[in-house]
Amino acid sequence: MNKNTVILTHSGADLDAISSMFAAGKLYPGAFLIHPGSLDTSAQKMVSLFGDNLQLIRVRELPNRIKQNITRVIIVDTKIPNRIGNGKEFLTKKDMEIIVFDHHPESPYDIKKAKIIYKNYGANTTILTELLKKKHVALTSIEATIIALGIYEDTGSFMFPSVAHNDFEAVAFLSLFGINMKIIRHFVSPFLNEKQLTLLEELISNMKEYDLNGIKVIITYGKVNKYIPGISIVTHRLREIVDSDILFVITETSKGTFVTGRSNSPEYNVKNVLLKFGGGGHITAATAYLEGRDIKKIKEELLDSIRHTEFPVLKAGNIMSFPVKAIDAKMGIKKAFKIMARMGFSGLPVMEKGKPTGIISKRDIEKIMLVEKRDRPVKQYLSPNIVKVSISADTREIEEQMVTNNVGRVLVEKNGKVVGIISRSDLLKAFYRTRNKNYTYTSTTEFPSKEEIITLIKKSFPTDIFNIIASFNKIASKTGQHIYLVGGAVRDLFLGEKCEDLDFTVDKDAIIFANELSKKMKLNIKTNPEFGTAHLKFKNYTFDFATTRREYYEKKSILPKVEIASLKDDLKRRDFTINALAVSLNKNDFGRLFDFFNGFTDLKKKNIRVLDSLSFIEDPSRLLRAIKYESRFGFKLSRDTKQLFLNAVNLHTLKVKKSQRIIGELLELLSAEYTPIAIINMANRGVLYEFLGIKRLSSKRKTAILSAEELIRTFGTNRLYVYLFVLLFGKKEKEISERLNYLSIKSKAISNLVLAERIFKKFSKRIEIMDNVELFFALRKIHEPFIIGYAAYAERGVRKRLIDYLTNLRYTKAELTGSELKEIGLNEGKQFSKIFDELIAQKIKGKVKTKEDEIKYILKNKNRFEFRKE
Repeated sequence: MNKNTVILTHSGADLDAISSMFAAGKLYPGAFLIHPGSLDTSAQKMVSLFGDNLQLIRVRELPNRIKQNITRVIIVDTKIPNRIGNGKEFLTKKDMEIIVFDHHPESPYDIKKAKIIYKNYGANTTILTELLKKKHVALTSIEATIIALGIYEDTGSFMFPSVAHNDFEAVAFLSLFGINMKIIRHFVSPFLNEKQLTLLEELISNMKEYDLNGIKVIITYGKVNKYIPGISIVTHRLREIVDSDILFVITETSKGTFVTGRSNSPEYNVKNVLLKFGGGGHITAATAYLEGRDIKKIKEELLDSIRHTEFPVLKAGNIMSFPVKAIDAKMGIKKAFKIMARMGFSGLPVMEKGKPTGIISKRDIEKIMLVEKRDRPVKQYLSPNIVKVSISADTREIEEQMVTNNVGRVLVEKNGKVVGIISRSDLLKAFYRTRNKNYTYTSTTEFPSKEEIITLIKKSFPTDIFNIIASFNKIASKTGQHIYLVGGAVRDLFLGEKCEDLDFTVDKDAIIFANELSKKMKLNIKTNPEFGTAHLKFKNYTFDFATTRREYYEKKSILPKVEIASLKDDLKRRDFTINALAVSLNKNDFGRLFDFFNGFTDLKKKNIRVLDSLSFIEDPSRLLRAIKYESRFGFKLSRDTKQLFLNAVNLHTLKVKKSQRIIGELLELLSAEYTPIAIINMANRGVLYEFLGIKRLSSKRKTAILSAEELIRTFGTNRLYVYLFVLLFGKKEKEISERLNYLSIKSKAISNLVLAERIFKKFSKRIEIMDNVELFFALRKIHEPFIIGYAAYAERGVRKRLIDYLTNLRYTKAELTGSELKEIGLNEGKQFSKIFDELIAQKIKGKVKTKEDEIKYILKNKNRFEFRKE
């Protein structure tokens, strides 16, 4: 029991606050649920209906002996002391344990010295429900309904933008106990009373719309003689009626003036606006209470606050694709179709004499080719309806132009020139993905701030390396360009992995950037103008610079064709979303993360996901890189990626044409610390069969793979050769040679492996019973990796003999040298080899130990050896 515990919440408590208190009471049985003092309309009804279940108690009703023994305070749905209702006096007691469960973002007014459990969920009650589920707490139907009320209310019945998947999962758990949906509907879909309706009508009549930096803002106000409970409900109803990005409702009552803010996306942070008024709440729903302030004055201050709050507004320039890929009006429809299919375009502008004359879509060409067999020029079929927008146009204007003109794409202009194109899919992605303040996209994972990323970069690199990276913004600015850290380096940055190979992309010309960098910093940079790349080696770090580009493949398994493109297009050509991240190194947004494909979310969820359904077909080496990330980081292929992987393997894309790129990736997989896991993953996904003819790993071979790694780390030998031996042991010599030749293994290594295979087959049954002399001469021709490979297979007794050989026996050698044998008088020749072998044998037997012993042995048996005649 928790008789020393009280549970508190904020004044003006809503359903989420009361439901959170009740759920906390189930986690801390026996704790006292303190009435907050004031409740909103819905919470009042809830307390009236479920009073016997809730058992809220006022502080004054607690006996003194209990008050004096309170040692723990649980606070729900707030962490700001001034918002707490009745019971806040408990916070002042010395050595009080304070635990907070809250879903509101951090603020400067938060309780100090408290254990805060914060989750970015739609409802605070969800946090407590997850703990109930974790602790296997059983509930009655009424109890589940009381808790569910808070979730339904604070998520707007799962319609608010703040909803997280955890909110759905919490209600799914509560449903197991039987939620009464009639009660839920009664509370979360209440009818407005007469006073609330009157206020709503006044708010509608006083509405004024503002366009502030591309954001649609509505501010309205109303006056009521007496305080009306449920102002938030009226605001919610108004929010459903009007179309705006941000809505502020100012309500003057007898108790003071309330300012309520609502937004339709987390990118529009109304909490930040109301913080200046002493308010708080969520990013998309916040409230401030003011005393003695005139509505007109409040309205002016609100507008000023909004103007000075940095809201990210997506413009055409943020979502367009560029440079624009266009086709000539004289081009035949078959060639146009081939370009669209190859590069993944659904439509392209048509140019004639340097000016756009129309748009032709892939769908139209497909229809034409069904009925028209001649290869006529595209200009005969194009749509002349060209719609253009300014590069500064916002998404509302772009949508309006598309709908009004019934077009699937618009061209983007800057200073009278076409600089980009926006398709329906580009606009939909801008609308339906949650956007953060960096003009980048993410879904459920909160982005790190620029400051956090800068701190991360500083921690990840030595000071001199960081200083070089930090200097790039000046070079880029001077050359009129933008530069980004991209790919695996960004991935490793967030994973905490050491990275010494850094890739950078420059949005116009990497060669110009590299030449200026070389001149400015006196660094030796190698450039390759043909490919638009540059390379810098500094200490242990490599810096590779490339111009942003798009790629397309004309044939399987060959290097792609490239052309200059946008950052988004450049990232789109990467293998997986986790490698399609970029960090800006530019002056005004240093540390900004760009993520167009939800790579950061996949990184946090440990997902491997391709960016395109043909990704594995176009570049089969990606199959092996998927295995690498799966094995190295413990990631998992997404469901769709797993199926695409299987399809590509079944099409034998890995061996359609011999590729050193693919072979290089395979050999890397067989040479890493995570190789055992990689081998198992390759076997499970059919990759081993393609290269080594292994359909499945037997339990014996799997055990050998796992055992080999331990031996490799003990002896520090060549990992690749050990695993090749383990995987190929038992196969015919001809097959071994053919498969290793295909993998470009050196012929000498192949010969040594085949010899080892032959020797072990010959002696396998006798190794355990061999004496040390026989063992030495049986194994000495076998290279260390292959002995380790066989030891990994062997039973305990044989393995012990092999390890003893590797540890001690193999180092046995004669003390005498060839020159010394000649000094003794022996004839130089083949007998030297025989003599050395005899001396080694005698040494192993312990019959000779020193050089003097060896000389005595030779002289004692001189009748067996040839001496020079005097």
